[in-house]
Amino acid sequence: MVLAPVTMRLFLLPISTRRTLLYCEPLSRGTSAVQQSYLDKAVNKANTTWAAWESSNSSIKLKITEWGNKMFRRIPFEEWGLKTIPGAPKAEVEGSIARKVWEVKYPSLYQGLAGEPVMKTLQRLATERQPFHKQRALWCFAGMPCTIPFALLPM
Repeated sequence: MVLAPVTMRLFLLPISTRRTLLYCEPLSRGTSAVQQSYLDKAVNKANTTWAAWESSNSSIKLKITEWGNKMFRRIPFEEWGLKTIPGAPKAEVEGSIARKVWEVKYPSLYQGLAGEPVMKTLQRLATERQPFHKQRALWCFAGMPCTIPFALLPM
C-alpha cells in the first residue's frame, strides 16, 4: 500500500475546555493563476482593494475600512481558523477520485484530544455555526432589493 503525500496540516490548539483554535497549513501550493476559480479571483481582488483603501488618503475610504475592521474583530477566532482551510478543487467536487491527505497535530499532553475526540472536535467546529450563517444569508437576500440601488451609485 502506497501512502499519499500529506498535502495539508491541521493544528488544533485547545484554548479552554470548550474552545479550540484550528489552523490549516497547506504544504504544497500547486495553484496557479490559470487554475483559480472566479471566486478565488474575486477574493484576491477584494483583499488587494481593501489593503489599498487602508493606505488611501481619502477620508471616506479610511472610515469605511476602520468600520469594517471593527466588524471583523467581532468574528470569533474559530471562524478565522476555518477560513484558513482551502476549498476543494474543481476536480474533487465533480467526482474525481483525487483525495487530499490531512495531518492533524495537537498537544500530546492534552487528554481531551486523542483519537475519536479529534474528529468530533473538527466536526463540531465545521457545523456548529451553520444555522447562524443560514439565517444571516436569508436576511442578506431579503435586504438585497433595498441595497442594490446604492451599489449602482458611483463613488
